[in-house]
Amino acid sequence: MKTLVALCLFGSVAAAAPIASYRALTTGNGRGFAVFDGDAKQITQLLERPYKYLHPGLDPVGAGQLRRNLAYDAYLGVRAGGTGAWMRDVAQTSLGYVDQTGIIQSVGAVGGVTVESYYFSPYGYAGNALVMMAHVHNPGSAAVTVDVFANPNLHLGAAADPDHPDANNEQMSFAGGVGRETGPGGGTAIYVPVGGFDRADCAGTGYNQVKNGQNLDDTPRSRSGNDLTLSWQKSLGSIPAGGDGWWALAVLFAPDNADAALASWQAFVGARTADQLLSDEKAAWEAWRKPPPAGLTDPERRIWRQAESTLRMGQVTEPWQEAPKHKAEGMLLASLPPGIWHIGWVRDAQYAIVALSRMGHFAEAKAALRFFLDAEGGRYMQYTRVPYRISVTRYFGDGQEESDWAASGPNVEFDGWGLYLWATRVYLAASGDMGWLDEKTHAGERVYDVLRDLVAAPLAFNLDSDGLVDADTSIWESHWDARKRFGYTSLAAARGLCDFTQLAHSAGDEDAVRSYAPLAMRLPTALHAFVDSKNVFAGSLDELKNGAGYLDAATVEAFNWDLLHGTPVETATLAAFDGLKTGLGGYKRNDDNASSYDDNEWLVIDLRVSTALRRAGRVAEADAIVNWVTAQGALNFDLVPELYNVFPADGALGAYTGAIPMVGFGAGAYILALVDREGTNPEPRDCATPLPVAEVDGGVDGGTGGNKSGCSYGGHPSGGAAFLLLLIGLAIFRRPRVG
Repeated sequence: MKTLVALCLFGSVAAAAPIASYRALTTGNGRGFAVFDGDAKQITQLLERPYKYLHPGLDPVGAGQLRRNLAYDAYLGVRAGGTGAWMRDVAQTSLGYVDQTGIIQSVGAVGGVTVESYYFSPYGYAGNALVMMAHVHNPGSAAVTVDVFANPNLHLGAAADPDHPDANNEQMSFAGGVGRETGPGGGTAIYVPVGGFDRADCAGTGYNQVKNGQNLDDTPRSRSGNDLTLSWQKSLGSIPAGGDGWWALAVLFAPDNADAALASWQAFVGARTADQLLSDEKAAWEAWRKPPPAGLTDPERRIWRQAESTLRMGQVTEPWQEAPKHKAEGMLLASLPPGIWHIGWVRDAQYAIVALSRMGHFAEAKAALRFFLDAEGGRYMQYTRVPYRISVTRYFGDGQEESDWAASGPNVEFDGWGLYLWATRVYLAASGDMGWLDEKTHAGERVYDVLRDLVAAPLAFNLDSDGLVDADTSIWESHWDARKRFGYTSLAAARGLCDFTQLAHSAGDEDAVRSYAPLAMRLPTALHAFVDSKNVFAGSLDELKNGAGYLDAATVEAFNWDLLHGTPVETATLAAFDGLKTGLGGYKRNDDNASSYDDNEWLVIDLRVSTALRRAGRVAEADAIVNWVTAQGALNFDLVPELYNVFPADGALGAYTGAIPMVGFGAGAYILALVDREGTNPEPRDCATPLPVAEVDGGVDGGTGGNKSGCSYGGHPSGGAAFLLLLIGLAIFRRPRVG
């Protein structure tokens, strides 16, 4: 069932009705972000860079240098006849994204005319830009004289708190119809009218003048001082009955070389008017899109399209360079701002890459995969005990590895390595771009060689004698002192090593096939160590040994990745997940009950469980979950959050909370739930419960589909010398654990 019907199809979904609870909209083009607060009716964030942390800070285990939010506020105004108002002081009649793009539209009325305010970061401009645009329509029967205004108030002073830098000692200059603002914090804000202007004022009196229906003081001169703001005015003349007028102001931020940024903007805009700029931006969004599956309902289609846009805006497009270090090109953020996780997390990115690949956005998926090979890893070898390329947790904005330290140590997560191999194979299977394996990284390495030597090899090295992955901090990031033998990490390794064996065969590396096939074949059998006496898959061996607290919804991937699909373990574990249901009807992430963050409803879990339930034949329950998420999204700008609130003391039940909007764990997870339901561009499904290792040595039948006896390698690996050498090499690398 694919229609949005009563949400009582399973459990307690009917315990809470969908509610509108979120009022922020984000726009970005991979170079920066701006956030429009729907309650304040103005821009409240304009980030100097798209990622949260620019580079490591003075503390080597600290969070790093936080990017600045340059916006104190920014908004448009209109004077119609003798009535003037700033749009932040006017009631909105509608707010949302235009056609599920990154273009924000807010609508109000002043003096009898309708005012559509637009805010967007154009993708055709290779820089950090926010366009503030007014479209004024006269629905009346008589002409109205109209002026439009813009008031972008940025703070470029020092930044003891980068989220709220001060506005001291700013400098304003004005020449050639363009304004520039600088300050002790660095960089240059550049203000460029689209369609000319009539007055510009930095005297600080503009706010009250517009409210009083007056013109701005025409004093666009250079000046220095505290909290400077350059306000703008443009006359649209007399707009006839039924007519309209347009105007826009571009706010650029150049971290360096302001002249180049301005020249690039002027070349991008050319002779286009404001309405042409908007029309072209909408057309460019549509040209970029891939068609959604045909079977979606209209609400699903809207959320699919907005999820598609979230995935796009979540990818950094700054060009790669060695010095000064900027190696974030292609990096996928875990959330968009104002969500706090606008950070390049390894794990979240792999779900986003798989979603992009299965949608057909191959260029973006490939750029994201390349980022991991061209960024800097290997910083935590004291914990991994072996060289590696993919970060053990996440990245600073300049591409250096970061590990999210806490008092209990760093996060050191081995699941990202298996996930990366999974995402790589899904991309290659969907795109057919097998030539990528022979392409070069920025360092001149062959891509396949890096996959083998610095992704698959360190993962194999960290398998213990029982065939499972050593203790790590895994998906829920327990930090080093609380590391365990997590089921999710070994599941990711089983899937990733199976996928790598296929890649090795595709690359003609039969030595690697003979080396890694036995490891890949052994892991699914070894996974049974996580299964309790009732066939429930435990979240960790440590908790299983203790006999309690081991239910973890992340283990749903045992079934989505075909490792234990169709087995009694699937039936028992999905049934046990009833113990993780929230009062809303979805799922919390585990039974640790450690905090509200644990116990709120997790969207990535809801959506991944829906796929597992569907594959297990529990279709009505799977549909109910998707319907619940869709009904919520339809009331919240078609966005997917990190969490739903389940605690009355924290607000309305079902309200959006956590980081909003999420990228891989939100938009990506929603896309994957729908493509799995519709059977669109399925991912490879040949990593089912395998034969014993001894049978691998006797030969595994080739074939490319439907193989339920293990990874189909397309050949007959015989084990032997190559595998022996691999084991010898791993033994040489092994060292005692740190900590």
